[in-house]
Amino acid sequence: FINYNTDYLLLKLLPFLQGKMFTESLQGKFLHTPDKKYYSEWGYTVSFPMGLGTAGVFVSFDKFDYNSVGFQLSIPIIKSVGESKTLSVSF
Repeated sequence: FINYNTDYLLLKLLPFLQGKMFTESLQGKFLHTPDKKYYSEWGYTVSFPMGLGTAGVFVSFDKFDYNSVGFQLSIPIIKSVGESKTLSVSF
C-alpha cells in the first residue's frame, strides 16, 4: 500500500479552488496471490476537513492490463471519543 497526501496535487492548482479546505492523495495498492498475480489498484482521493468524508476514483489492473474503474464515497456515521465508524460506499 502506497499513499501520498498533499494539499496541492491536482484540483488545488486551479485558481478558484486554492482557498478551499480539502486535501488530495494518490494511492497505490498491490496484491500478489497464487490466484491473482500482479493485481494493482491506483486511485485519486479528495478528503474534506473535520472528518466529513472522502471521495475517490480508482482504476484496477490485472497483470498490467486494465480491469475496471470504481468510485468510492466514505462518510463517518458515528463519532465518539477514540472511536469512529465509517460508512463506505463503492460503485
